[in-house]
Amino acid sequence: MSNSSTAPLHVDSQDEQVDVVAFLSDPNAYPAQDGSGPGHVERIQTHAAIVFLAGSHAYKIKRAVTYAYLDFSALEKRRRICLHELAVNRINAPDIYLGVVPITRDSTGQLAIDGHGEVLEWALHMRRFPSTNILSARFERTPPSADLIGRLATRILAQHDQAARLITLAGAARIGGIVDELRTVFAATPSTLPQHIIDTLIGRMQHELHAIRFCLKLRGRQGCVRRCHGDLHLGNIVLIDDKPVLFDALEFDETLATIDVLYDLAFLIMDLDVRGFAPAANLLLNRYLQIGQRDLDIHGLRALPLFLALRAGIRAMVAVERGQGLTGTAHEKADAEARRYVEKAMGYLAPRHSQLVAIGGYSGTGKSTLASSLASEIGAFPGAIHLRSDIERKAMSGARETERLASNAYTPETNSKVYDRLLRRARQVLRSGCSVVVDAAFLLPAERTNIEAVARRSGVPFSGVWLTAGKAIATHRVSLRQGDASDATTPVVEAQFANGTGHVSWTHIEADGTAEDTLANARSALG
Repeated sequence: MSNSSTAPLHVDSQDEQVDVVAFLSDPNAYPAQDGSGPGHVERIQTHAAIVFLAGSHAYKIKRAVTYAYLDFSALEKRRRICLHELAVNRINAPDIYLGVVPITRDSTGQLAIDGHGEVLEWALHMRRFPSTNILSARFERTPPSADLIGRLATRILAQHDQAARLITLAGAARIGGIVDELRTVFAATPSTLPQHIIDTLIGRMQHELHAIRFCLKLRGRQGCVRRCHGDLHLGNIVLIDDKPVLFDALEFDETLATIDVLYDLAFLIMDLDVRGFAPAANLLLNRYLQIGQRDLDIHGLRALPLFLALRAGIRAMVAVERGQGLTGTAHEKADAEARRYVEKAMGYLAPRHSQLVAIGGYSGTGKSTLASSLASEIGAFPGAIHLRSDIERKAMSGARETERLASNAYTPETNSKVYDRLLRRARQVLRSGCSVVVDAAFLLPAERTNIEAVARRSGVPFSGVWLTAGKAIATHRVSLRQGDASDATTPVVEAQFANGTGHVSWTHIEADGTAEDTLANARSALG
């Protein structure tokens, strides 16, 4: 979005598409598949497109509409945007996006897909996939698993890493344009969103933008603005062969799609939260940061509250615009949706109070499991950033998370460097305005003293949690580990118990039971 748009809120010129829509809604319009036609056509309409699902294929046309941020009013514009949509989506989903075909009418008046005669419309031809595999539908049946969220974070990070970069000093100005566009659109619909609510929301956004302008400028200069997916929510991700595939990337405006990578990720984080999956949203953010290991993204967390609020604001704007063409219950539902997203946006911009939680204990006591579970509950949404010594050690060594390191990666000198790295990154997180949970053994008194000092010098509350479990339980858990970042073995656990830790002043939590028991004990202790 830019603040220079002068287009009306919504102009609809779809009369010219009536014949095409009727034709594509007819099962007889489609080539035979496996000796017969599709039998039935399912039609899905959004504010800017209509998708026709026919057998194993799908055809998508752009609606002849004009909004403040897009113009599909002319046939040639729709042809160009279909071709561009094909190009940008083949990067992430080459098996889904097949081509662009004309809808034609011959001299007898007969319409056809990719036929002869006058071109009435252009359609994006896609391979159909089960709608039940789209994550928005899948998560209605089965809540997101940690494994799937991890694979999703990996896929998104890979997309960001391969995306074309824009080196710019105008990072704050680009975000400011989105704020101005929201103000313009909301002001045009006061019956949906009262003016005082609009003024409060836009005022908070502008205040936050001013506070993070140097962060955005740095990120733009360092290549964090890239040609991203641009519309990254659960409805645009599908599982194919158990792999997350990103589809339906934003195609109508390169400026809107060339954004900060954390702004791209923020849409999905916000979407998970709105759908009631805040723990999954926290895990997605943490896995993205853990896998990427980029200090710039830790620093960029300063911008995350505004990014989340803007994403919610855009969702509210879309709901407002959709509601303008509806009546009765449908109109009321769209208005309620807009207000709900505005409330979310206001919440993301509420004042934050950071804290540091450190979780220590021998290997096998469940530190990482507890830290991951607690992270979403610490601080303001999306929760705390989880720093794990095992992952930081692998990153220092240039190894994959699950790659076993040689014994020389566990010398006292190396251990000291790992803890120094944890302290540095914890300070970075706290300076970004987020809470942090640090998960490490903390076997030495100096290690515990140093992490406490990070909180004290940062001026935030500190909570130290020490997990206790019997040696037999700890060694058994370690022996069962597979595909984990920890390299601890049974002899390592036995050596830890033999060497001891000295006096530990942190809150002791019994961890002999299940992970759920440990989490409940920790919640009770931390209040």
